[in-house]
Amino acid sequence: MTRKNDIVLSIGLIVKNEEENLARCLDSLKPLMETIPCQLIITDTGSADSTVEIAKRYTDEVYEFEWCDDFAAARNAGLKKAKGQWFMFIDGDEWFEDCQDLIDFFQSGEYKEYKNATYIVRNYVNKKDKSNYEDQHLGRLYKIRKGMAFQGSIHEYISLELPIKELHSYANHYGYSTDNSKEHKQIKHQRNLSLLIKEYQKDPDNCRLAYLLAKQYAAGKDKKSYRNLIREFYEKHQEDWENEYLPYFTYQTALICKEEGNPEQGAEILKKYKKNRKEAEVWDLDILAALSDTCFSAGKFKAAIKYAKEYFKLFSAFQKGDVPTGISGITTQPTFVNEESTITLYNVMLKSYIKLEEYEQAMNIIQHLDWNIMILEDLNISLHLLFHMVFTRSQWMLLPDIYSRLLQTGQQGKSQLFVELLEKKIVEYLSAYEALAKEFACNENLRKDFPEDNYVLLQKLRWSMVLSDNESKSIADRFLEKNKGARVEPVFAEFVLFALANPTYRDLVLDKIDLEDLHLYTHKVVSLYSNLHELFIYLFSGWNGLRMTGSRRFNYWIICFMEIILLSNAKVEKSTKSELTDIYVEKAHEYMTQLYNHAVLCEEQIYLLPRSYRFIYYMYEAKKAVVEGNRHDYVKQLKKAVAVYPIMGGVVDSLVNTMEEKFEKEPSNKSEFDFYAESVKRKIKEIAKEERLRDEAIKLLDAYKKINPKDEEGIAELRLLLRIDN
Repeated sequence: MTRKNDIVLSIGLIVKNEEENLARCLDSLKPLMETIPCQLIITDTGSADSTVEIAKRYTDEVYEFEWCDDFAAARNAGLKKAKGQWFMFIDGDEWFEDCQDLIDFFQSGEYKEYKNATYIVRNYVNKKDKSNYEDQHLGRLYKIRKGMAFQGSIHEYISLELPIKELHSYANHYGYSTDNSKEHKQIKHQRNLSLLIKEYQKDPDNCRLAYLLAKQYAAGKDKKSYRNLIREFYEKHQEDWENEYLPYFTYQTALICKEEGNPEQGAEILKKYKKNRKEAEVWDLDILAALSDTCFSAGKFKAAIKYAKEYFKLFSAFQKGDVPTGISGITTQPTFVNEESTITLYNVMLKSYIKLEEYEQAMNIIQHLDWNIMILEDLNISLHLLFHMVFTRSQWMLLPDIYSRLLQTGQQGKSQLFVELLEKKIVEYLSAYEALAKEFACNENLRKDFPEDNYVLLQKLRWSMVLSDNESKSIADRFLEKNKGARVEPVFAEFVLFALANPTYRDLVLDKIDLEDLHLYTHKVVSLYSNLHELFIYLFSGWNGLRMTGSRRFNYWIICFMEIILLSNAKVEKSTKSELTDIYVEKAHEYMTQLYNHAVLCEEQIYLLPRSYRFIYYMYEAKKAVVEGNRHDYVKQLKKAVAVYPIMGGVVDSLVNTMEEKFEKEPSNKSEFDFYAESVKRKIKEIAKEERLRDEAIKLLDAYKKINPKDEEGIAELRLLLRIDN
């Protein structure tokens, strides 16, 4: 048995229903308890599971405590049993992976030189993602002194005294990541809030309670109460320079000023605090960061850069361990104390240099950015600034290297954000399309390290189309083969266009895209290509070579695509637009006959169909009137078409102009023989759609050849329709 005077460290826990966690916690303490003379005290506050039985396997000192809504009282019940020179507390759902730093602190005798010590509590945001956490240095170890006791019914604490040793051992804590129930979080929030308000009303001069209550208001998104409390504290204590909570309230007051549109006042508050500090400590990092930000918001860009530089100088010293944490750095947690937070300051400097048009310095900042540690929120800001500068100064060569660096991070979300933002920018600045395609396609880093990256392939495709070097189809096939079976994102809409022209990939791609989403893909391509009709011709080998297939999805897309081309502002020659309109009406009508019974496609029933289909019906009737030379009926049908689908009014106007010219060149009425011939051909086309009537259609074609052998073109078209080879 260890004598009372031999015990160096008493370890205290308060627990309730911790059967899932307690053994892991206590097992992690074994190396410490086996090396250092320790006492383990466990206070149970009413467990209904096997927590007590588990606890008794590790210590004889397991005590019951009747819960009274007072965490300090429960902690003190265990503290009164402590026999060691030091006391440490830990929660049952925390555990150390390595407590060697704690062991060294006591084994070396270093503990005799301090009154308090901290260790890190690592709070995980998501239980499944161990890379997403927040570290807090918490005062959890105390040299036992007379009258020492926990205070506070919630967020209990013992006042810290200098000197304080900062230990680097960390305890994992999943507690916050497992509270996923919104209802549970709300109940917990209301419980904590009511306890804090009650305590604060009893002791309104207690700075720690003011801090905890402000944090609770912030957690509950009660902005009004939060701001009132922050201002109240700051007004009362703004010149209490030794107050350990003043840095936090100064910082938050400045941020509130900025949010309320008065960053100059915020900057003055921060300057006043900075001027009256005797020596730098860790909280000065947040003060300098806020100073830089508020100065930028106030339009004082040179001052923003100055304070950012001061921040980086202090941060470098902090990393070397030359900046003391101080009590305020433990009781309140500063924000700008890690590599990730420095990105915010780099972005302020970057924005400031761009505002001052000092682009060389801005480029120097970009070169210093660490894309690996940057979170997406900060990356979004950095990329917007980068693109603004690049597009303003046409420095296209910078972007492929930045993209290469983002790919090297292996963090897909970052490269995706780059692509998303850049593509939006390209649509705004189409003049950059060709230059960017060339830079990406020819960049050595990308060609060497990421030749098959999807976005690199997209830029290669674009550059190939600029050069017209016939490589575009090959590049598209590489992309489609690489992404076989996967959904093609709208940003890669050009590849969808190529897929639809290639039967090998057509169905694979279309099966992953909803019909409604096809408009997104088409509009993306339309926004990039003023000569879209030429690309369409290139892929589908001319309008007349376009054939409807058995796939309704494919047919629908072709119709949508042609409609969007017709409605776009692309510069299409009148004759080409007329030809496209003619093909559009023909193919859309053919598609309608796939969907609907012939009985519906008549004047009496057509009102049952959607507007766009009614438009096609009337346009097709107008087309038949042209064939028959009936100008009056032609105009009548066009008017009906525009009435049901006004969006196509411009297309119809263009068609009318073209047809008017055609009518002027031709006789006003066709001969009776021509009218009869057209009627026969139309009849052959109609019955050819029914496979069972194919033989009848062939007989009718034979008869037509005898009466009108000079119509070689019409006969050839009908032979092709009926699949007659000889």
